[in-house]
Amino acid sequence: MSYGIILGDNLPYRNSVFKIQKIIRSIIMNAGYKDSGHPLFTKLNILPLYSQLNFSLSPFVVKDTAAFKLNYAIHSINPR
Repeated sequence: MSYGIILGDNLPYRNSVFKIQKIIRSIIMNAGYKDSGHPLFTKLNILPLYSQLNFSLSPFVVKDTAAFKLNYAIHSINPR
């Protein structure tokens, strides 16, 4: 699932993948439908899809800060 996660962030089936991840997590942990998900992910030592996306993007953003433009470099109007 982590292969190509940076490139596949905007894909339309991202929510479906997250739902499948939750279903598999519930099956592995023998959890009920309404059980809280965060403790189950913690017990399995895995990240939910959206957290995994943030974790994968963080080193990319820190390493290539020059590739990103700040708001004042793009817009001439101060938004505040």
